[in-house]
Amino acid sequence: MSKFLSASLLALGVTLAAPSVAQQTVLGTLLDTSDSGAWKFKYLGEPNPGEVFDWASQRTYIGGVLDATGYAQAETPLFAWPESTAPWISSSPSGYDKNGYYSYVATINDNLSGTLGVGEVLSFTSLSVSYIADDYVRAIVINGTLYEGAIPQNSRADWVTFDSAVLSGIPWNINGPNMIEIIVQNDWANYDNPTGFTGMIRATYQISAVPEPETCAMMLAGLALVGVVARRRRKSL
Repeated sequence: MSKFLSASLLALGVTLAAPSVAQQTVLGTLLDTSDSGAWKFKYLGEPNPGEVFDWASQRTYIGGVLDATGYAQAETPLFAWPESTAPWISSSPSGYDKNGYYSYVATINDNLSGTLGVGEVLSFTSLSVSYIADDYVRAIVINGTLYEGAIPQNSRADWVTFDSAVLSGIPWNINGPNMIEIIVQNDWANYDNPTGFTGMIRATYQISAVPEPETCAMMLAGLALVGVVARRRRKSL
């Protein structure tokens, strides 16, 4: 019995001696509306009275990439919305434009491969999109995947956040370009009125250290030895 106990302790010692896998959380590039040059927009149109407007058909995605035909450079409006000190972007310098739906699009390219050490791997954790809009953000599109009902609805009064951690299967390209589209609806008046949005977008990644082959071999050997000892002990009882 004492030999079996000693062998079990030895096996467990080998297993527990293996170093744990280190992990590090890394924040990606902050893409916000302070860089208006990074954003393009397109007016998608508005519904006729009593009709539902099919704004989604006014855009074309192929393999997660938007056909930007008809898109123009977003503008920094000449006046500031009072609800936020963050920069706003709009479809015109005046900030006043037609009722209807607007598509704003920008690209994030977090190339973090140069930050990885030997034996480290990078994984995508989540995407956070915080915004205020005049009048509403109706949908967010990530690399061609539409999120409409899952996003927080808002008016120009409050910051809200869409966090992909509550969803699964976000189509995110690690170390590659990622296209983000924000659909804004402007519909509060029977005349041209302010429209635009302010927002902050950032992806979160995790760097994990992969155990070296020698470490994996030690762990497997220790577990195997524990199994052998357990079987021999059962037979002796």
